[in-house]
Amino acid sequence: MRSTAVSRARVEQLAAQAADLGIPAGATEVVTAWLGEQYVRSVPTGGSYASAMSRYLAWCAAEDIDPLLINRMAAGRFASYLGEMTSDHTGRELSDSYRSTITTACTRLLEYAVAVEARPDRGSNPFASVPRPRVYRKHRAGPRLAFGDVARLVLAARADHVLGGTLGKTIVGALMLTGIRPADLCRLDEDQAVDDGHGGYELRLTVKRGKPLTRWLPPQVAADLYTYKARHRIAADVPEGQAQPLLVHPKFRRRITKDDVLRLVKRCAARAELDIGASLTAREFRSLWQTTASVNNISLEDRQTAAGHDDPRTTQGYDLTAWTRDRDPSIKLAALIENYPSEELAIPLAWATATGRRDSGGKNECDCVPAWGNLLVWLGDIHPDLQQTARAVPVEDWPPGVITLPSAFCPACHARYPGPYRVTAIPGNPDNLKQDLLDHELGQRHLYPGAMAGRDERRRQHDEQTGTAA
Repeated sequence: MRSTAVSRARVEQLAAQAADLGIPAGATEVVTAWLGEQYVRSVPTGGSYASAMSRYLAWCAAEDIDPLLINRMAAGRFASYLGEMTSDHTGRELSDSYRSTITTACTRLLEYAVAVEARPDRGSNPFASVPRPRVYRKHRAGPRLAFGDVARLVLAARADHVLGGTLGKTIVGALMLTGIRPADLCRLDEDQAVDDGHGGYELRLTVKRGKPLTRWLPPQVAADLYTYKARHRIAADVPEGQAQPLLVHPKFRRRITKDDVLRLVKRCAARAELDIGASLTAREFRSLWQTTASVNNISLEDRQTAAGHDDPRTTQGYDLTAWTRDRDPSIKLAALIENYPSEELAIPLAWATATGRRDSGGKNECDCVPAWGNLLVWLGDIHPDLQQTARAVPVEDWPPGVITLPSAFCPACHARYPGPYRVTAIPGNPDNLKQDLLDHELGQRHLYPGAMAGRDERRRQHDEQTGTAA
């Protein structure tokens, strides 16, 4: 079976790494034997633990520590080391869940070492008492994608220079519209995608813990997969008797991996000019699928089955990512209360508009505060460290750079003042640090041309309205 070949190759790779690092042969034998058992239990779990062991053995070699005879103090140093490490793929710090996975792998390795008497007279498991990061499985980060991004990403995948054409479209479309894990998609063999008789494909997946799962590829993506298989797919270089992978890297003639998929979606996000750019990950497609399915009232049971989750609570963890203001019961209940005696709002509202318009030298005025004598401006839109309001007064012209300033507003009726103004006082600013920060933000030279062009356009419009144009 392919999974057996994959696990054997990964275990042999780890053994070779241990030999290069100078890990004792006895310890290497125990690590590889334990890892082989983890692969038998579950290929995805074995893969995660193999990655964890690679980091653990490298650290042990650098610290000149036997990985099976480590003590509690050294285990604590390793946990601290994980907190400082960065991902090889993203450059960001390791996530809490991944650090917890590595610690769990080390714990189970030493439990196995005790069971096979490879850790004599060393006391209890040192990793058992090492603090682990708190991972709240029920509180997942919300998706940063929207279903409106589907077409843009698929077109970007078609134009990709590495995995482009129908191959890229199939990968991105399948992630978007089925929500399957990237690793599960990459594990598919050619004979595991069969015609379902309805214009689509039946995917016979093998998910976590080796559990079989059947999913159906929608006709929109199935058309791309059919074209890829019929016209563009090339044969992979695999040993005789081993199944051909469904998705083949066109340059290296091997099975596409989840790392290839990660790099593809990052390139697609950049090409499609999405706001998230290169920070997009392949797993966010799964979060988007789960969230959208929940919002569209697809049953929990169906979503759990499609996701391959053993516990419905795992599926429900995605429901909180769809938690929005409109779904909060407090917003709906508050709408039932009429004439609530609210106080004045301290932050301008996006929907606030002027209650009236008066002509006063070309400037707008609100009905309750003549001549805009009590203006405030929210500085948080200028810099994240300025999360407060400040007083402002009207001026005759915009100085360079203020094109980035938000509209000032009346604190009584929240009418917006679009004309020129300057900030006069920032509360809680004894050392003028906030004022200096504000001046710096408004003094960026690259903003001057835009500010001047905006000033000239406002002058032109004012002259046309007042009839003073030449």
